Parts: sequence; C-alpha cells; structure tokens
Amino acid sequence: MKRILALLVACTVAMSTMACNFASVLEETASIINKVEPFIALVPAFVCPFAAAACPVVSAADQLAQKAMTDLSADFNRWASASAAAQPGLLAQVLIAAQQAQQDQAALIQDAQVKNTAAQTEINGVASSIEGSIADLITLLEQTQAGGGTTAALTNVMDSAVPVWEREFSGPVLAAWFANPLRIFASPDTLKLRSGQTVHTFHYYKSQVIKTLAWKTTDKQVAAICATQLTLIKGL
Repeated sequence: MKRILALLVACTVAMSTMACNFASVLEETASIINKVEPFIALVPAFVCPFAAAACPVVSAADQLAQKAMTDLSADFNRWASASAAAQPGLLAQVLIAAQQAQQDQAALIQDAQVKNTAAQTEINGVASSIEGSIADLITLLEQTQAGGGTTAALTNVMDSAVPVWEREFSGPVLAAWFANPLRIFASPDTLKLRSGQTVHTFHYYKSQVIKTLAWKTTDKQVAAICATQLTLIKGL
C-alpha cells in the first residue's frame, strides 16, 4: 500500500517521474536522449572563448557527439514504434548507438581542457551530467534487454523501480518527514532498479546543469556565458 500511495503522489505531483505509466516511461527515456543533447553544446561554449587552439578540435568532437545522439534518437524511436517481435533485435542496435554516443561524448570531454579555472569548473560540472545521463540510459537499455528487449520490458523495469526517498523512508528520513511533511511532495528523481542499480530522471540532470551554470563566479566573461546558457537550459 505504501508503494502504491507513493507512486500515486509522485505521478500526480511530478509527471516527469519515469514509473507513472507506459507513455511516460517511453517519453522520459526519450527525453534523456533528446533533451540531454543541448548539454553537449555547452562544452564548446566554455572552451572556445578561452582556448583558441583547442576550439577547432572541440568543435569537431562536439559535432560527432551531437550526430551520435541524433542517430541514437532515431534508433530509439524506430525500436519504440516497432512490433514486439522486432523490438529485441532493434534494441541491440539502440545499445550499440548508445555506447557509440558514450564514446563520442568521452572524447569531447577529454579534449575540453582550458586554463581558465572558472570555465573549467563549468565544463566539469556539465560533463558530469552528460556522462551520468548516458550511463543511466545504457543501464535502462541493458535491463530492458535482459527482460526481453521490448517496450513492455522497459515498462516492467521502471514499474519495479523504487524512488530512493521511498526506499529510505525510515529512521532519520522518517523523522525528517515528520519535521517537514511537505517532503512527500518532492519529485523522486533518483530511482533504484530491481537489479540494485540507481538511475536518475532527466529532471535530475537538468537540475544539476542549472546548479552548475548558476554557480557564482567573479569571472565576468564566464558569468556572462553562464547567464546566456542558463536561459537556454531552463527552457528545455
């Protein structure tokens, strides 16, 4: 009963949660692909103004990483719209595309090194969300593959997921809830899968990037870039 009530509250208050229904599971997984893509463009935005020599290399790596995410999105959509019989084979292609995107993103991040400490701090923060989101996506795809490779299998993976705040709703956390009952309305953006692995929603990574861009710095040039990029990310 506690799990049912928790999921009802989560789905009512925070529609971005992955485990609400079949449509939202697919939409949330797709958003990790489509909406995380603009995070990648943040990297050259903080490299090129401070490292002219590295800019062409990073810009080229950015184009490869962006293309990899576009290809991944197309493969995911093809899989999601296919028949149940065809989906397991197509999911294998999606996984390959996701792993290629992960490699291309890693290459981009490796090249993104600048001497400006404030700019590098922004790059590192954004890189953490890029790396985490694609890793979580691969985890979901692998668990879906293990469950049969269909969209129904993905739904089963997420239906069995437990929001971390629900799983830990005891002891000190329970005492904290009594101190602040409105905590129950928090969005469960961190989910524990049946496998024991932890994944996050797109909202989690968006929030992390926003925190990175909102970081106060005395470097006026970096602050100006942050302000511009923050507006774009908030609009996602």
